[in-house]
Amino acid sequence: MNTRIYAMPKSKRGAWRQYNAEIRRYQRDFAGGGMFGWDWPTLNANRPELYAHLRHVNAIYRTLPD
Repeated sequence: MNTRIYAMPKSKRGAWRQYNAEIRRYQRDFAGGGMFGWDWPTLNANRPELYAHLRHVNAIYRTLPD
């Protein structure tokens, strides 16, 4: 998998769109599914950089403007 540089969202709407787009991209990349389904530990094992970015987006979501 290619490592990506993730831009931080500037608004809540942008964070929501980016979060959903990255989850869909991850599910498309691993179309066969994870051995244990789709969950955070599986995401962390398969794509640790994406996991760290999504957790950071979750952490800052409330501080972003609408």
